[in-house]
Amino acid sequence: MADFGEISWQLTARRIEELKAEKTELETASDVLKQLTAKESAVAAELERLEEKAGKLRERLGANEKDAKDIAEAIEECQGILAETPLTDDGGVLAAVEHLTKAALGDRTLTYKNTGTAESAVRAGLTDTIDALSRRIARAAEGTVRLMADFRNKYPNETTDIDAALEAAPDFNRLLEQLVSNNLPASRRTSRSR
Repeated sequence: MADFGEISWQLTARRIEELKAEKTELETASDVLKQLTAKESAVAAELERLEEKAGKLRERLGANEKDAKDIAEAIEECQGILAETPLTDDGGVLAAVEHLTKAALGDRTLTYKNTGTAESAVRAGLTDTIDALSRRIARAAEGTVRLMADFRNKYPNETTDIDAALEAAPDFNRLLEQLVSNNLPASRRTSRSR
């Protein structure tokens, strides 16, 4: 058996300390490696998310480019059709349409995106105007029929064959022409002034 003094224990103790230090370094390196691995996974996930987002953006850009091309073709087609057969040469109609469009848009510029809105606003305005005119026409028709009825009541002998209706307007006009040709309105004025 070897003697305790002969055993080189200092070398073994130093070696143990070196191994402990190496173990600590490896554990620290392992922790750093774990952190780097976690960061790598996070960066890889973020990169994958960004690549997916970039792919979707490329798809949208492609779709937008196609839409822009389709719109450009539609505009070109419309311009061709309008050049061949304009809707109207009537300056008054064109000015009225421009006025209606400006009224509908206000200070905004007409674009392909807001044509639907402008069309709806113009259509609503025209409908309101048409409805108001229709009401005025109906009131005028009622007043005209009332005047026709008053005239028939006042001159029943001359109007026996004439109805108090708008359809009878040509008959009333013929009667008026007869009265004017017979100079009856003037003779009536002179008899009133006497």
